[in-house]
Amino acid sequence: RFIIICKLRQFSTIWGNVVGFSLFAFAIIDRFLSTQRSNMIFSSTSPVIVISILAYLLMKNVRRIARRRIQPVNSVLPVVNLNTSIINQIDTQLTAMLILESLIAIITYAPYATQLTYANITQQSNKTPLRLAWEKLFTELIHLFSYVFFATSFYVSIISNVGFRRKIKKILKMKMYKRSANHAVTFHRN
Repeated sequence: RFIIICKLRQFSTIWGNVVGFSLFAFAIIDRFLSTQRSNMIFSSTSPVIVISILAYLLMKNVRRIARRRIQPVNSVLPVVNLNTSIINQIDTQLTAMLILESLIAIITYAPYATQLTYANITQQSNKTPLRLAWEKLFTELIHLFSYVFFATSFYVSIISNVGFRRKIKKILKMKMYKRSANHAVTFHRN
């Protein structure tokens, strides 16, 4: 009868401790990085590094799953080959998608990291108003260019994933069919 309350108390105690400690650790990291001069460089390069590491780990995990061929006791060989073929196809598509996403991330964030490094290095130098205007223009263009990464995930999926393309074509055909069916139905009253 009190099992739910006991489990809830245990969960909230553990959860509260873990979350509290994690937030405290992140606050310390944030305070440390905010006082460092290299904070801008770290914050601009860390997304690319994290994306690259996670993409590598995901590809490694998918390949490990593809190598582990689970075969039921009474299965026939063509089923295993079909499953292996599907897993290899998914692995290829996922690898292509991750490589494209990683390349786009690097291409769009490298100028941002370079600009932040340049701004950090030349922060104390004397600059003319014209130079400040040019730097501001380039900074805004680079910030605008960095948003390309967020806008390209749909296009990367279209390019690298055959199943996604099929679904999009199917949805578009259904919408076109509904639109043409709505226009074709007309009632004439005489």
